[in-house]
Amino acid sequence: MKERIRESITGMPTLEYLMRRVELGWTLAAVEWEREITDARPEPKTMAEEIPYGLQVSPDCQGLVENPAEMDIITVAVDMVVQDCPLSRVAAELNRRGHTSRKGNPWTPSEPI
Repeated sequence: MKERIRESITGMPTLEYLMRRVELGWTLAAVEWEREITDARPEPKTMAEEIPYGLQVSPDCQGLVENPAEMDIITVAVDMVVQDCPLSRVAAELNRRGHTSRKGNPWTPSEPI
């Protein structure tokens, strides 16, 4: 597992700062640049989609990989639906097992996966 941090900086980092981070075990993973826009070009439209339940962004940010915790929830829910359990019982079982939705809410029969 990798730990990542994002730091906001107000000036150029010094060599000493960078070397201290390396000494602490950090490796440089990305550089993000920004600048003021001087002309009135329209901002590019970004297309953001919600990541499907059961998946997450891969550590290299190049695609999606399974989210083990969410896959466990899907497995429990699908198994119960296949057994013709009512959705209220599926939600109750997920809550009994301590699972919450992505928003941290308890499961309900109408909570979408």
